[in-house]
Amino acid sequence: YRFVPYIGYKFSDNVVLNTEIEFEHGGSDDSSDPELSGGYVKVEFMYLDFLINENLNARVGNFLVPMGLINERHEPTLFTTVQRPQTSRYLLPSTWHESGGMVFGNIGDDISYKFAVVTAIDTLDPADKAKDGSKWLRNGRGGSFKQKNPEFAGVARVDYTGVKGLFIGASAYYGSSGIGAESKTVMADVHGDYKIAGFRAYGVYTQTKRSKAATISSTAVSDAKGGFLNLSYDLLSTMGSTYSLPVFAQYESVNPQAKFADGTSFDSVNTTSIGINFFPQEQVVLKADYAMADNDYSNTGKELNTFSLSMGFIF
Repeated sequence: YRFVPYIGYKFSDNVVLNTEIEFEHGGSDDSSDPELSGGYVKVEFMYLDFLINENLNARVGNFLVPMGLINERHEPTLFTTVQRPQTSRYLLPSTWHESGGMVFGNIGDDISYKFAVVTAIDTLDPADKAKDGSKWLRNGRGGSFKQKNPEFAGVARVDYTGVKGLFIGASAYYGSSGIGAESKTVMADVHGDYKIAGFRAYGVYTQTKRSKAATISSTAVSDAKGGFLNLSYDLLSTMGSTYSLPVFAQYESVNPQAKFADGTSFDSVNTTSIGINFFPQEQVVLKADYAMADNDYSNTGKELNTFSLSMGFIF
């Protein structure tokens, strides 16, 4: 599905370059051949960190927006399902990277923070009509090259790690809904990840509101919401094995079109997934899962069941 080489360079102890180049859907698009279309190559992120101390550091460039649980930690060994959760596709649209500046660091030993100003998502098309449909947030991402004369948005994030095995936090986003728009987009989430022995639980809940949606269009989305909870247990955790074999179940409810400007709405898409991972080594995983969705994102009521297999690695 994707191959993402990492290139980094440490200019000094205080100045560090981080970059990723993503080959998506097999590579770059060849529009002359329908069999090869749909792929691309792009800069996933490229930024400089200026490391001052544990409490205050700076980042400039194109970087991952610090929202949710998956966007900054989207490597395949870090989540159990074959595909990223639908929450991370339609609501917190991973991989979501924008250009801007950030300050980050720790408050004491257990609390970390990030504050950033980034190019805002643009959920208007060039004709100032709504980007309708379930991917209105996803299609609004600016990325590394897409937006010209962008508006800007603020992002804030706080995480707590003071309990052994626990990672929990919240993040928020506020910015214009598009170039010159009266409408503003407000997004917030709570996220958590807890590990004890062979058990793991992680999940996210998020809501997005677009103010003055009626000034965009009567069919513009004004509200989106959803989240997921994933529970897993490593069957080899009590056997002293160097391998891991977590089995998991995940429940997810996602509604990227929870309310329109005219008061109508679509139903949520509820998906139950079950599956298994095998880690022959910590940085390598083989995955299988079966996902059962009660609807699709065009609100047709059509049920969708998907069996998936994958391999993943990180180094």
